[in-house]
Amino acid sequence: MKVFFCSTDLARRCADEATSERTYGRALASVLHRRLGEMVAATHLAMLRRIPAARLRSDPAQEGGLLVALGEGADLRVQLRSGLVPLLLDGSLDEQKVTELLVTEVAVA
Repeated sequence: MKVFFCSTDLARRCADEATSERTYGRALASVLHRRLGEMVAATHLAMLRRIPAARLRSDPAQEGGLLVALGEGADLRVQLRSGLVPLLLDGSLDEQKVTELLVTEVAVA
């Protein structure tokens, strides 16, 4: 998938290893980099759902948003990047057609 960030500051905090470690600590930065790598390696959202540690789920704080687990007490908040939401006949999200995500926050409890 293609992964985008809502700001250049967030992109730097997530992509730059030294900045990630300073901001989130070594353990969380390591998981963050691994999860972002898994997201990029996935062809579509359905593949990310198959990674048990990602615990992909709806974000109660963002309508249409998703949470990707980064371990205990931390999540990546993401949204679909495209304007149109691909839906199945039953009205649920067609995860095989989602190929771009927008990271909006690294949420740490």
